[in-house]
Amino acid sequence: MICSAVLLQDCTLKVKHEIISPSNDLQPASFDNMAIINKDSCEKWTLPITSFVIEYPDNYQIEYNPDKTYYLRLRKYQGDSLITQEITVGKNKNIDNRESAFRWLEYIDSTLNATIESYKTSYIGKDTINNQGLYTLQATINFDTLKDPRFLGNYSTTTAIVFPENPNTNGVIVSFLQHENMELDTKEKIGQEALNIWQTFRFQQ
Repeated sequence: MICSAVLLQDCTLKVKHEIISPSNDLQPASFDNMAIINKDSCEKWTLPITSFVIEYPDNYQIEYNPDKTYYLRLRKYQGDSLITQEITVGKNKNIDNRESAFRWLEYIDSTLNATIESYKTSYIGKDTINNQGLYTLQATINFDTLKDPRFLGNYSTTTAIVFPENPNTNGVIVSFLQHENMELDTKEKIGQEALNIWQTFRFQQ
């Protein structure tokens, strides 16, 4: 998921107030907008079947199925082009337990360390996000050497593997990316705005 932020070459699709497979039973409670991902969405995109909702405010732009790899991506911009905050929710098909989750994060960490000079590992292991114990990978990246005008300066990243309570539903991999000027929650190490958004995330039965 960190890879998606670093290596992304796509154009951002700016969509607001869009709901995939809308349901009359689901309404946003914390923000004005809600994205609903369900079986129909996943089959349309040929992604592992899962079902979840997430809310987001008007100052974030949403892209569905970016890179034909992820369920959705939320971004906040400064001005017209500088990305200051990003949340990406992607597929998890083969990571089915906590032990394999840790090994996968170690693999991603070693790959990024080997390929991106400015990538620096901060922490890898079990951590708490929204009072939920998750295996996470935390790092920092300086984008100045990567020559992508949408990302400037230093960013912190957190990637986590999230398992649903329902064993018949695939979990997700979530990645948070935030510019160094964004306010960080001192406990969670994630941008405060992104953390508020993530608190609305929930799997559906």
